[in-house]
Amino acid sequence: MDADFEQALARTTNPVLVADDDRRYVDGNDAALRLLGVTREQLLRYRIDDLFVQDGAGSVEDLWNAFLERGGLTGIVRLRLPGGRQVDVRFGAVAEVAPGRHLSIFLEPDGGGPAGTNGLLTPREREVLGLAAQGHTTRAIAERLVVSPTTIDSHIRSAMERLGARNRVHAVALALARGEVVLEADD
Repeated sequence: MDADFEQALARTTNPVLVADDDRRYVDGNDAALRLLGVTREQLLRYRIDDLFVQDGAGSVEDLWNAFLERGGLTGIVRLRLPGGRQVDVRFGAVAEVAPGRHLSIFLEPDGGGPAGTNGLLTPREREVLGLAAQGHTTRAIAERLVVSPTTIDSHIRSAMERLGARNRVHAVALALARGEVVLEADD
């Protein structure tokens, strides 16, 4: 992962976990380690499957495949912490933030309203971050919305500032976790 992303991971106060293609955790920030009650070395022994509590909505494998196909996933999930306690958290996950790396950011379940409500972002910022969450480049978003790439960059910078994000990926993950952006099937 690039240095900007690593710095954003370290600085954010929200719990952030990074998993590989095999659903193994490869990194997590201090907030995530506190949430889980583990050390960094202990975290690296876990897979998503170890912490995710099944709710009857499909197997972890099915949800993982849907996540990879869509490029992201949002919602509220119950985690089984290594100490045995269970906790519900709102999450936003972005696939392929780097080759073979997938990011999840967590908030308290009431840590943000659903998309379309009086959240932090403007409707246009939600739209732009939603398209970015689907993997569209700045140029592709600009072409789709019939504006200049500079305008898209401006919307992304504004959204980053409102969300307290350090970079574009961090902004997308925070917006997803807050419910400001909901991934939908791409046209």
